[in-house]
Amino acid sequence: MAPNFFFQFVSYDSQIRFRYWFDECAVYNPLTGDTHLVDDAFGNMLQKFCDNRWSQAECKDFFAEQFNFESPAELEDGFKLFLSNCRYLNVLEFEENVLN
Repeated sequence: MAPNFFFQFVSYDSQIRFRYWFDECAVYNPLTGDTHLVDDAFGNMLQKFCDNRWSQAECKDFFAEQFNFESPAELEDGFKLFLSNCRYLNVLEFEENVLN
């Protein structure tokens, strides 16, 4: 059985700021001092996740509801890309659930 992970997105307490215009979003992370320009869909998803602790299944289910994927493989690829981008922006930490 694969381990169950919880995703901890950087919380509201870190005061991540989101600024939207047209189809883009600037994400400022005061913990790192970095500002990133992302598309508005990514910014909306990230903003939604920032205040919550999500299990892998909850996160993937919510992600799937937001986008129209053609197949489970496409969903899996999109979800992995989203998580990879979040880690690149330093707004996501993984915590393994040892209790399963």
